[in-house]
Amino acid sequence: MGASANRVTSRDKISVAYTSLFASSNASGRNITTADAKRGSIGYDLNLNANWFAFGSVDLESDKFQNLDLRFSPAGGLGGHLIKAENTLLDLRIGMSANREFFSNGLNRTSGEILIGQEYVRKFSKTFSWNEKLVMYPNVTDGGNYRMNFDTSVISTIRRWLSWQLTASDRFLSNPVQGRKKNDVLLTTGLRVTFAK
Repeated sequence: MGASANRVTSRDKISVAYTSLFASSNASGRNITTADAKRGSIGYDLNLNANWFAFGSVDLESDKFQNLDLRFSPAGGLGGHLIKAENTLLDLRIGMSANREFFSNGLNRTSGEILIGQEYVRKFSKTFSWNEKLVMYPNVTDGGNYRMNFDTSVISTIRRWLSWQLTASDRFLSNPVQGRKKNDVLLTTGLRVTFAK
């Protein structure tokens, strides 16, 4: 389940998003949870001129399969519109982030990070579009470590308010807790309902 809301004016943009992913399987004869993650974010972009903007954001995340009870990441920086056309948008962002992590094994970590990100939106037609977002977080407190958030979706419009969506999502952590993998990759599909004014 996912929800997002955006308010865009000529001066600024406010965005809020939430995603909850849960899956289980009984193929082995017993019910096993195979995915359990929650992600939320709120962001604010303030236009400095037609091509540049300042941004601030807060991301919250939990992921059972990385033993992550909570990740709290406030961030801020500067962004630019490399492409801003009717059917294509390409934004770049660079800034700083604080990363506070609480793991279920009792480990708590706090680190400073650099934020380097890009977001691409391409509308191929009135009924088909592609969204992609990649953000890298090199760790400046613990050099050599980093995390990465990647999401990409293809959206096919069925009706003005109803679409089909296919999404691939990857959360990479170079220094996971012991016994956990670095990657958590998810592939989801479903219907999307749009309310717009």
